[in-house]
Amino acid sequence: MWSKRPGAPVEFVRGRPVYLWPVFPRWREAELEKQIRAEVLKERSAGQNRLELARAQLAEFEVAKRRATWIPVDDALRSVEKMLGMFRARLLGIPQRWAPSLVHVDTVTEMERRLDAAVRELMEVLSAPNLTPAPIARRSGSSSSNGHQNGEHDA
Repeated sequence: MWSKRPGAPVEFVRGRPVYLWPVFPRWREAELEKQIRAEVLKERSAGQNRLELARAQLAEFEVAKRRATWIPVDDALRSVEKMLGMFRARLLGIPQRWAPSLVHVDTVTEMERRLDAAVRELMEVLSAPNLTPAPIARRSGSSSSNGHQNGEHDA
């Protein structure tokens, strides 16, 4: 209620407000203008705060980028795709690479030992820091270059 605001040009007669003319309408317009200015300043201040926050976030982003603590999504995606591609290729190669060494295995324990070596090799590829596969060493019991098991020779 306008009549109860501080500085309002109003007189109270028998408890009822009497608005002083022409002073009251001018005062009221000035009060409305003050409110609008305050709201505009408040909005401008909020906008400036958002702008300052965006600038601060951008600065933090640049610092993190320089410190190499930030990785672009595309780079991370390429690394994961590379790792999964190598893993898939190695996984698909297990039967061909390891079947010859399992043909003449007499015990389940020996077969498990050889398969465990294949799994550990895959894990080694996944844990390599540069995601490049380590050279594959010959396994005991694996095929030699002539296609025979170790210890077998052409007659």
